[in-house]
Amino acid sequence: MIDGTWTLTVTPPRGADRQAILICHTAGDVLTGTFDGTAITDGHADGAEIRFKAAITSPFAMTLECTAAIDGGTMTGKARASMMTLPLTGVRR
Repeated sequence: MIDGTWTLTVTPPRGADRQAILICHTAGDVLTGTFDGTAITDGHADGAEIRFKAAITSPFAMTLECTAAIDGGTMTGKARASMMTLPLTGVRR
């Protein structure tokens, strides 16, 4: 099940991990919700896999393209930023 609130952790190549709250809602294969309070875009759910875009403003403004697979109460995937791909993990709250 995808719907619910998740604590995500994105691991940058340098510095401390960054956490965000992802709230997910599905209707068929459409994924909607928020990423740290900002609406996600281009959300899609396929079984236990999701993908979406999230606009962030810190450490600077950019759009993350996220993909992840959900297994029970955990999520693993990738967050792609302009020139890098970062590991993404999550746990259901």
